Amino acid sequence: MALLAGWAETPSRSCLPCKILICAAGGGAMYGPIRVTYGIGRPHGGRGAVETMRYIDNGIGDPRGEALFPWLESVLTEDVVGIHWQSGFFERSALGLFIPTLQRLAEEERAVAALIGSNDGETQCAAVHELVVALGLPRPNALLGVVRYSDGFFHPKTLHVRYGSGREVAYVGSSNMTLRGMNGLNVEAGIVLDSDEGDPVELLTGIKEAVREWFVVRPDGLFVVNGHDDVVQLEQQGILTRVRARRRTTAEGGVRDRVQLASRSHRHRIPPVDDGNVRRLRADVTETGDEIRHDGDVLVAELAGPGRWGQAAFPQWFIENFFEVLPGDDDVLSLFPVTESDGVGEVEEQRCGYKEGSRNWYYELGLAAEIGAYPEPPHKPIGVFHRTDNQTCHYTIIMPSDESYEPLAAFLAENRERLNRPRNELPRTIVQAVELSDAWPDKWFFRE
Repeated sequence: MALLAGWAETPSRSCLPCKILICAAGGGAMYGPIRVTYGIGRPHGGRGAVETMRYIDNGIGDPRGEALFPWLESVLTEDVVGIHWQSGFFERSALGLFIPTLQRLAEEERAVAALIGSNDGETQCAAVHELVVALGLPRPNALLGVVRYSDGFFHPKTLHVRYGSGREVAYVGSSNMTLRGMNGLNVEAGIVLDSDEGDPVELLTGIKEAVREWFVVRPDGLFVVNGHDDVVQLEQQGILTRVRARRRTTAEGGVRDRVQLASRSHRHRIPPVDDGNVRRLRADVTETGDEIRHDGDVLVAELAGPGRWGQAAFPQWFIENFFEVLPGDDDVLSLFPVTESDGVGEVEEQRCGYKEGSRNWYYELGLAAEIGAYPEPPHKPIGVFHRTDNQTCHYTIIMPSDESYEPLAAFLAENRERLNRPRNELPRTIVQAVELSDAWPDKWFFRE
């Protein structure tokens, strides 16, 4: 007889994390959602009211089946009147599914409260700026807090949703509000509760109130965000970061030399976040009246050559954190070439390529083919990539003979240390578009 057992986290009646052991015996494996019964208000072994909750786990089989994403899709409906969540880690790319609901709640002045961790200062300020916009901050019924400690992580993952009918649903589990935490790539498990399915309202309400209590008690480690100025201040204090710290990849750790690792390639596609909704930077205008795009971040990088120099190559960290693409997947990056003479050109739809035997991934740049020969040493071309939307960039290539080359080369040299990248890598930096625009002689790259 086979025995299947697994632990899942769920709140107790006091809203403190407890553990539930889920076991099933039978002649074969058991997959899919598990309905669990539990006693309410009685000591262990006592008899009392029996309620139900559902356990979800995407570890076995198609990882998309029991990922958090399909449950979120099913509960974020037009009759939602309140959302409360806390997440140890948080990424901008996870917001696409939530933004329509959050914006509607802001327009209707409904209650929303969110707690997000910035463990080791990894949460990016751009993600929090986006959340400020989605929540409509500042407003009376919206609360946003960032939590960071010097000696421990803020690590809960709970979500509570309330409806106009009085129904309440909640998730308590391992999934963070990150792309991989939601889309099925990570192995995650959790419990979902629903008052319409018989789960106690007092338990569900306790999950919501546990979030709101932070803003009443205001414990040390909580940084309340009321608007964009607070986000800027948290970045200056080191609570948030512009660019996430570089993480050691599997290839760098040498694991691939010893064993072939499995891949969880099947995952849900999370709706993209529209950068056009965020207008937090000043809207400057040139003397001629042309509007300048100052939103978003810009990657400035020397391009290697001379062989196949049109293949702009980057370590995996840049592909995931700047271009927001999963290397080796089917994600398509939309690249719009920009030249001083012709402005913005036709889009180049590119999939990320891999250089065999290398740690780099690359994109083919159509402008390189138009330019032709690689410059003579010691100078290298400079590529400029402006992220204007989800998996979308305007880009250009500046050659040593161009008038813009010297100021851009000086800007790159001055700012390359921001990323704390290895010294043996080509110079690269990521900055706000407004910073580079201020250093660009006539700003032609940023004109609409």
